[in-house]
Amino acid sequence: MSFTTDDQERTKSVSENTPHDLVLDQNIDVKCRFSLEGTYLQVSPNCEYLLGYTEQELIDQNYQDFIHPVDLKKLHMQLEKMNDSIETFSFRIQHKDGHYIWMETTVAFIPHPETKQYVEAVAVARDISHRKKTEQHMMESEKLSVTGQLAAGIAHEIRNPLTSLKGFLQLLKMDNDHRDDFFNIMESELTKIETISNELMVLAKPKQTDFKFHRLQSLLEHVIMLLDSEAFRHSIQIEQELTEESLYVYCDDTKCKQVFLNILKNAIEAIEQDGKINVKVFKEDEHTAVIEVKDNGCGIPKHLLKKLGSPFFTTKKTGNGLGLMVCYKIIEQQNGSISIESEPNEGSTFTIRLPLYMA
Repeated sequence: MSFTTDDQERTKSVSENTPHDLVLDQNIDVKCRFSLEGTYLQVSPNCEYLLGYTEQELIDQNYQDFIHPVDLKKLHMQLEKMNDSIETFSFRIQHKDGHYIWMETTVAFIPHPETKQYVEAVAVARDISHRKKTEQHMMESEKLSVTGQLAAGIAHEIRNPLTSLKGFLQLLKMDNDHRDDFFNIMESELTKIETISNELMVLAKPKQTDFKFHRLQSLLEHVIMLLDSEAFRHSIQIEQELTEESLYVYCDDTKCKQVFLNILKNAIEAIEQDGKINVKVFKEDEHTAVIEVKDNGCGIPKHLLKKLGSPFFTTKKTGNGLGLMVCYKIIEQQNGSISIESEPNEGSTFTIRLPLYMA
């Protein structure tokens, strides 16, 4: 891949040992130069072998038009977080025949020798499809192992209410008098089975996500409003400390509300009476929004914290442990994280971090 005199002049401030020269090494798979707007300026000939496009077909085209839509959203977020002039990204790029190839791409931004302002970028990319397939096989193996654990848990959790239902039905057969208490217990047990089934369906076959930009405070305010009456019945006060600055997250609002609802309900159930829940939202840095849900309930022993989120593990008298497991899965899909701090008899703090987007 050759460069003109003008090109060499523009990048002569970069020394022979810089990442720029590494990226342009002739042994790297595919090399290209592009403008800060993303327009291809120059592409190495072997691009046609990997992606089917000739250099002439790519020149003046924008790289964003070839990246898988899902990966493009994630790439935009990663580019916003770049702290250095060189970074490596993985994403799918479309071959000329229509199928997608996983590429690992190292991007280096080139500064003007005098102004030091970035004027263009160079990149190298290599096909990592084989590596991705290997990782997928490993994930499938791990899923099979988890499926086995879930199957054992399901058998245990569903067997108990089914035993109760079978017993009460046998009693009803022998007793002509209708017993309301029998029916109430049977209905409660059926509800348990329904709840377990619904939560397992979320884990096994999640609905298609609908990612859009949403104001984080509005999502939380809606959930808190839904739980106000339940908190009032238990003499629990929900305090809100929501930053006045509008914080926008790119998420599936229905699933995010499900997480907030689950965690707030857990906080309510952890408080026996006359308690307080503090919901705080703030911007940790330019790229991260934080949601803290703090209660003064019964708390959780430290040796049990690591088990939270495991299938069928719960510290509540009633529950199956799947709710928090679903929360972890949803937040992971949103490229966020959940952490928990707790002390017995002092309460718990659930902290959710989500990528922040500028409106």
